[in-house]
Amino acid sequence: METMMKVEVRMYSHKELRELLKLSKSTFNRDLKPHREKLGKRIGNRWCVRQVEMIFEIMGRPYIVITD
Repeated sequence: METMMKVEVRMYSHKELRELLKLSKSTFNRDLKPHREKLGKRIGNRWCVRQVEMIFEIMGRPYIVITD
């Protein structure tokens, strides 16, 4: 049996987002590059909630599948 859990939208670091989306560093950066101006700068080391929502719209919403 599989259970799908949605991932909460909160502030994430660059690395946390890459791991959630299961993308390599280079792929993640390449896919975000055309949208950087629209996303704006990160707050310190983290993407704010609004930016995370925009990234999820661009790359799709991640989810976690738990198998028993």
